[in-house]
Amino acid sequence: MQQASVQHLSLNARAEATPAARYENTTTPSLSGIGASTHGETRRFAISFLAVALIHAGVAALLITRTTEYKPINLLNPAASISIQATMVEAPEPEPVPVVPPEPPVLTSEQGEREIAPVVEKTIVERQETPPPPVKKEVPKPPVKPVVKPQPVRPKTTAKRQPAAPSAPESTPAVPDATAGPLTNASKGNMVQNNPGAQPKQVASVGCIVPQPDYPRRAKRLQQEGDVLVRLVISPEGRLIRHDIARSSGVEALDQAAMDAVAQARCTPYRENGQAITVMTVQPVNFRLAR
Repeated sequence: MQQASVQHLSLNARAEATPAARYENTTTPSLSGIGASTHGETRRFAISFLAVALIHAGVAALLITRTTEYKPINLLNPAASISIQATMVEAPEPEPVPVVPPEPPVLTSEQGEREIAPVVEKTIVERQETPPPPVKKEVPKPPVKPVVKPQPVRPKTTAKRQPAAPSAPESTPAVPDATAGPLTNASKGNMVQNNPGAQPKQVASVGCIVPQPDYPRRAKRLQQEGDVLVRLVISPEGRLIRHDIARSSGVEALDQAAMDAVAQARCTPYRENGQAITVMTVQPVNFRLAR
C-alpha cells in the first residue's frame, strides 16, 4: 500500500507538470503572458517542492515500517500469563547454644574451715545419739516399776523375820553362823577403829539409794523372774563395807544382777543417840517382766 501511494503521488506530479510544460512551449509577447508565466513558474516550483516532500515522507514511512514491526493486539486471546511458583521454605532453626556449667566457687581457707566445722559436729552428734537407744532406753524401762515398789515393803519383810527367828531355831542360827565370821573379818579394821569388839547392829532399814539393776538378757528371754534379798553392812561414814545374798531368787543371773546394783548403792550414816554406828540391813531387789 505504501508503494501504491508513492506511485500515485508521482503520477499526480507528472499530470500537474504537463500543463506547465505546455505554458513553457507557448510564448506570448504581452505583459499578461509574462505575468502568467511567472505565476506558472511559482506554481510549478510549489508543486515540485510538494512532490519532493511527499516522496521524502513516503521513503521515511517505508523505512519506519521496515525497521519496526507492529504486532496486533489480540484482545480475545491475550498472551499467556507467566506463572511464577514460589515455595515457602522454613527458616532453619537456630542451633542450640551449648550451656556451659557454672564453675564451682573458689573457697578460701576461711570459708573452707567454716563449712567443714559444722559437718564434723553433726556426725559426732549422730554417733552419740544412735548407739544408746537399744542399750539404755529400751532394756532398762521394764524393771523400773519393780524397783520403786519394793522400797516400802522393806519393814514388812524384816518385821516378819524378827518374830520368826525364835520359832525356827534351826534355820535362823544358820544365817548368822555363815555371816558372822566373814562379817567380822571383812569389817574388822573399820570396827576396831570405832569400837573394838563391837559387831554391826541389825536394823530394819537404812537410807540407801540403789540404782536400777540391769535385767539379764538370758533371764528376760527365758521369762525368768524372782526376788533377791541382799544383806548390807554399812560403816558409820555411810560406806558399804560388805554385801552378800541373804536369800537367792533361784536364778544365778538375777542374783548376780542384784549384787552388781547393790554394790553401787549410796547410803547415809545410821545414827543412834546422835552417834553414827555400823549397821547391817537387808535390801530386797525384785525382777519382774512387763506384761
